[in-house]
Amino acid sequence: MSIGAVDQAGDETGFTSFGVVDVYANGFEVTSNVPGCHRLRMSGTSQASPNVTNLAAKILAVNPRLNPMQVRALIVRGADSKKAGEREVKLINPSKTMKLLGAM
Repeated sequence: MSIGAVDQAGDETGFTSFGVVDVYANGFEVTSNVPGCHRLRMSGTSQASPNVTNLAAKILAVNPRLNPMQVRALIVRGADSKKAGEREVKLINPSKTMKLLGAM
């Protein structure tokens, strides 16, 4: 699953992936824990990916029998579409995704 980064407004960041991206998540100035018990605001697709991983973990906590492709499909189907120029950006929507899971 490929993940892109958006800012808090849901707009693509200048450092995100622009190729084939399944979904986008917040990756701009995310509060992150670093060694030494410090917290920093960091940006990057490396900050967006854990948001999607967290959603996948919540899905599996509710239904551990789902396979990876089913989890991926739920995340993509639950995402909100947004226009970014001529392209469509799919922003993860954890609440909508979990409602889809509950309807299964």
